[in-house]
Amino acid sequence: MTGMALAAEGDQIVTLSEHEILSWRASDCHVTGHQQQRAQLVALTSDGVHAVTAVNSELTLWTGADLQPLKTISHNEDVTCLTMWPRSAGQLLFIVTGSRDRAIRLWDLATGECLTTIDDAHQGPISALCVLSQGRHVISYSAHDQHVKVWELDNKECVLQHHVTEPCVHTLFKVVSDWSHVTGRESQGLTQWDDLLLATEIQNLKLQIGLSEQCCCILVSDEL
Repeated sequence: MTGMALAAEGDQIVTLSEHEILSWRASDCHVTGHQQQRAQLVALTSDGVHAVTAVNSELTLWTGADLQPLKTISHNEDVTCLTMWPRSAGQLLFIVTGSRDRAIRLWDLATGECLTTIDDAHQGPISALCVLSQGRHVISYSAHDQHVKVWELDNKECVLQHHVTEPCVHTLFKVVSDWSHVTGRESQGLTQWDDLLLATEIQNLKLQIGLSEQCCCILVSDEL
């Protein structure tokens, strides 16, 4: 298995392997959808209704538990990370992607239109992305320049950046907007994490970034 996405509010799991995409019903491990297609990255809406996969420079949107293809979008260069926003049911679907060309892009998957492009967001490929809960900011990280950056999507302005030197970030990096998603428990403050990298408030947004060596990832929360 090369990748996996879990519906936070539904019963669906999508897994990737070298040559196929599978959709599973989590309650009984029943395979509900199967596609003979290679993919490297996957994101899933919280209700499990839509999934998006990426292979090289191509994005594919899927719908339903049986993985019916809806739309294909071509990227300029290889997609290195992606996330869906908003993730709640009944709202318009947007995808935020990072790529090898150092750009961050916001896509409207209803039309396939690229709504926003942040060029030269980092000095190298984008390693990870997270859209904060209010949808106005995106956090990006690049292992090349070792910086976490907070971007305002409306004006494409970098409103905060932080240099991360911890070596574990180079082996595996994941940004999440809910601490309990990684630990399986409710957050009780940052004292349970190995290191608090940053705690600040910008543009009425309370932002905390910490490091978990056990999970080998940087954790982001705007919901504490």
